Amino acid sequence: MKRLAPLAAFGAGAVLALLMLMAAGVLAGVMAPRWQRQASAAQQSADATARALRHARQAALTLPSPVTAQAAFALPAAGRARQRLADLLQLAQRHGVQVVHTEQRLVRDARQGQEHWAVAMPAQARYDDLRRFLEAALRADPALALSSLRLQRERADVALLQADLQWALHQQPAAGAGASP
Repeated sequence: MKRLAPLAAFGAGAVLALLMLMAAGVLAGVMAPRWQRQASAAQQSADATARALRHARQAALTLPSPVTAQAAFALPAAGRARQRLADLLQLAQRHGVQVVHTEQRLVRDARQGQEHWAVAMPAQARYDDLRRFLEAALRADPALALSSLRLQRERADVALLQADLQWALHQQPAAGAGASP
C-alpha cells in the first residue's frame, strides 16, 4: 500500500484512470495478434477481389460479339416475322385489346449482327385486359420485347385506356434484304 500512497495524492479519479490505462495496454497486447490476423485476412481477401476484378475486365475485353452463333440460332428465323406478328394480333384480340393498326419497319445493326422488326401498335383496352395481354405476349414469344409503353385515359370516368405499344420482334439476321414481315 505504501507504493500506492504517492498516487493517492492525485485522487481516486487519477488512480482509476491509471488502472484503466494499464488494463487497456494489457488488452491491446493480448488482442494485437488477433487483430493482425484479421487485418491480414482482410488484405488477402481484398487482393483476391482485385485480382478477380482485373481478370473479369480482361475477359470482358476479349468477349465475342454480343450475338454468338448459338444465340443467333435461338432466335426465330427471319421468315417467321409475319406469322409472329399475326400471332401477336390474335393474342391481343383474345385478351380484348382493340388494335387500331400496326406499323412495322426492319431495323438492322450490321456492326452487332442483329436485326429486329420495330412494330408500333396503337390500341385501346381496359387496364386489366391490357396487362394480361402484355404478360401473355411476352411469355408466348421469348424473342419479343416491349420497347415502349405509353398509356393515356381521356377522362377519369372512361374505362378504356389508349395505349401506344412499341414492340421489337427479334430474329435471326436475314440472308438477303427483306422489306416486309
